[in-house]
Amino acid sequence: MIHEVVSTDSRTGRKRRARRQNILDAAMALVTEGGLDGLTVGHLARALDYTPGALYRYFDSKEAIVVELQRSAIARIDGELGRVLADLAEGATAKSQVDRALERLCAAARFYAALPLRLPHELHLLQATIADPRHLVGDALAASVFPSVRGILERMNAEFEAAARCGALARGRAAQRTLVFWSSLQGIVQLGKLGRFDAKLFDVSSLGSELVRALLLGWGADAGALDRALAHRAGAAPAARSGGG
Repeated sequence: MIHEVVSTDSRTGRKRRARRQNILDAAMALVTEGGLDGLTVGHLARALDYTPGALYRYFDSKEAIVVELQRSAIARIDGELGRVLADLAEGATAKSQVDRALERLCAAARFYAALPLRLPHELHLLQATIADPRHLVGDALAASVFPSVRGILERMNAEFEAAARCGALARGRAAQRTLVFWSSLQGIVQLGKLGRFDAKLFDVSSLGSELVRALLLGWGADAGALDRALAHRAGAAPAARSGGG
């Protein structure tokens, strides 16, 4: 009897999780197509052939859906970055600590520059939420996203701290460097849309390398070691996802 109850609960839980994921997938499609303003409970209900009331059985509000999309997007980006850095570590034991540290920072920059190909929907969502001057969700819900943000920032903080410890960079505030690093790359990634008018001028890869070189030199990197790191491409090739925006 106990087994039957557990089995039923487990099956019910799986169905509920699957329905929540279907709702999130449909919501992401609406955001990708029409931006955040295109995501309304009415539009989402019609896309899923649900009633608005049925949606509220899974999410309390549109804001709760946006928050869950943000958490999911950040988690996917962080997971992909972790895999890129893990792949880079394989076979790197023969290199100096300085070379390895700079290669990891350059690989992280290439990863972010390639996000329009790797994870286009997740990047689009985060760009839309960051660029919108409105407070899209209440403070309590927004605060629930911050641990995910902190996680990916701390991953990069650790890379900058390791680079400073081994002498690849001068000592400095890792948290500040992370924010300058990511926000600068974000600006370059946004310029990529202009590549259709002048592909050479708005080449995100080339601009990203120039940016990273300037930043890391300014933070104390050796020019020769940095050039070697920028030339190293292991694990950097983006995996384009079908249906990307």
